[in-house]
Amino acid sequence: EPIDEEDIRVLFGLCCCNLGLYCGSDCLGVSSELTVLMLDHMCCLKAGAEPIWCGCGGADKECCRLGLGCCSLGLVQPTTCIKGQAQVLCLAQSCACPTDSEIPTTIACFGLVCAPTCGCCTRLKEVREFTQKGGGPAAPDAQTMRARSDVVDVEASRAAPGPRLTAA
Repeated sequence: EPIDEEDIRVLFGLCCCNLGLYCGSDCLGVSSELTVLMLDHMCCLKAGAEPIWCGCGGADKECCRLGLGCCSLGLVQPTTCIKGQAQVLCLAQSCACPTDSEIPTTIACFGLVCAPTCGCCTRLKEVREFTQKGGGPAAPDAQTMRARSDVVDVEASRAAPGPRLTAA
């Protein structure tokens, strides 16, 4: 994990990508991780970070990796089409296609989060938890809608006698 998502405040989001403000204690530096099908790229330029070296079968679902200390390229078993996270100082970006439980679908602009939940500068962790819980109240069924007194029956209003306005 290059960054801790608990400290990301969502600023912008468009479906499968989001950009946020990273307020973690290790926000100084640069880190990224990107997986496209079976090709995996990692980069980390942070104080105290472990160097990334060459290896085979080190991590879960990893075949092999070529590393130069601060960046690496590896082959992994494919689990998604595209998934990536990057952090540059206090900005953090993540995307996934298709979206998953770690990177949910978001709609947000200038810190106003509109979907899947509403809020201002909402933490990415809260958006993810909202999505995993099923996201909001269920829509009412047809029987409930008919029972509500404030719902107008369109067919009944068309058949009702009375004056009608017509275009001249």
